[in-house]
Amino acid sequence: MTQFQQHRTITRKTAIALMVLVVATCALAVWFGLVWVELYADQMSRLVDSDPEQARARMLRDAKLIAVVTGVSISALALFLFSYGLRSLRAQSMPPGRSWVVEGQRTWTGPAAVFRAKLLLIASAVICLLGIAAGAMLWHLPGALSADRPPLTAPVCAGCSSKPLFLLDSASREGR
Repeated sequence: MTQFQQHRTITRKTAIALMVLVVATCALAVWFGLVWVELYADQMSRLVDSDPEQARARMLRDAKLIAVVTGVSISALALFLFSYGLRSLRAQSMPPGRSWVVEGQRTWTGPAAVFRAKLLLIASAVICLLGIAAGAMLWHLPGALSADRPPLTAPVCAGCSSKPLFLLDSASREGR
């Protein structure tokens, strides 16, 4: 068990630099994602005007792709947390041996570590179930918005459009 008690340490400055790099990468990914969504919405708006059936088929395909990616990515996170919790449980150390820790970080051993490891295992199981549920809900969402159901429309009032909300173009949203 002594081989698992050794942790790899990094300095606080290195940890801060890594966190800044991760946050900057995530911010760039969100920005590129928002730009892509705007371009996708414009393209879909033009496709709806020219060929509504093809637009509907493409939206259904894209929604199912998003469902699969969501379910797989959340379940992968849950699998990683589950394996980390198992390593901690076996080593009776939190974080488990050979993990990266920041200088001066507190580590637990014995019953306190076992409790945290079991808590991590439970949390990972819940996250996995939520990932599967999110993927299933997104998979079945296009069926709920199918052609045999009435479209989602804006409230009927003076000057309001009765066009489906998700098909409104940017000029309609701005009130022009």
